[in-house]
Amino acid sequence: YDHGEVKKLNSEGGIIDSFGGQFLSRDVFRLLKRPNGLAVDSGGNVFVANTGHDMIRRYGPAGQWLSNIEADFKEVYDVAIQSTGDVIISDPGTGRLMLFDSSMNLKVANMMRLPATGLRGIATNKNDDIFVINSAGAPGQVISKFDRYGNRLPLTFGRIGGFQPASFSNPTDISIDERNGDIYIVDSGNNRVQRFDSEGNYLSEFGSFGTNNGQFNAPWGVAIDEEGYVFISDTK
Repeated sequence: YDHGEVKKLNSEGGIIDSFGGQFLSRDVFRLLKRPNGLAVDSGGNVFVANTGHDMIRRYGPAGQWLSNIEADFKEVYDVAIQSTGDVIISDPGTGRLMLFDSSMNLKVANMMRLPATGLRGIATNKNDDIFVINSAGAPGQVISKFDRYGNRLPLTFGRIGGFQPASFSNPTDISIDERNGDIYIVDSGNNRVQRFDSEGNYLSEFGSFGTNNGQFNAPWGVAIDEEGYVFISDTK
């Protein structure tokens, strides 16, 4: 059934709660199927890209189901929240990068203008700028940046293919270090994470294939806390 769930952890990694995987009659709207990206708004509400059901599910801080966002998604991939409560959603199946207001009204139907089926992870910074991965982007356009209103900004970088800096193989997720604006990108096919400054200049990388400390086998997600600690989900 490839169902999934969200686990809420404390700072020591202990499980506080979990939701989305219970199969009770009253929880039918809570169920998740192949969940991908997630985001948390300022009120503690959790938004989950429920890929298997082609929708975004929204839960309250205690894990109670609140509502769904449905917009004819197909393989919806990731979700991010701005400080205003506006919601950004990447939907590679239809090639759309969409912007909704805090009441879930559509503001921008597709920031990419043309369908982009390589859309993957999205992230915002403290200015509510939007960063997105397009794994099918032309050379120099794998990573793009938009302002809070969905207007494209000049910053683009990255190419698909190779192992050189700023080259990617199946990039999957992106996160911003709020302390300095550094951009972290999961380069899943190369089993590494690359770090760039706020202008897209390559700084460093870490990771390689394997099972030892600091090694990965198809890493998928990345998040950075307020102290700069980097968290990576390693899928295999």
